Amino acid sequence: MATTPSALRSREDASAGRTVFEMRRELVDAQVNVLRIYLEKRSVAELLEAVDRLVECADASFREEETQMAPSTPPPDSRHREMHKEVLVQMDLLRREVMDFD
Repeated sequence: MATTPSALRSREDASAGRTVFEMRRELVDAQVNVLRIYLEKRSVAELLEAVDRLVECADASFREEETQMAPSTPPPDSRHREMHKEVLVQMDLLRREVMDFD
């Protein structure tokens, strides 16, 4: 089952109870883990799991950032939110490419 940005948004908020610092730390850790698994040539299943975690962390971080920016005056630049969406689309494409690994 593919994890897509829209599917992640429908999940229970994974950021509950964590600080922004903790969420950003988890995002960096997830990025490093994906790279480590790829470089160590571990299984596709492990890589997919790591990419899924990366997408979850990025999505939670982006949602938290957008929540914090929402009440600001002037309103946040809509291009910023679009950049978040584009990153999530690119991550979904990465996941699909991993699924095609031999």
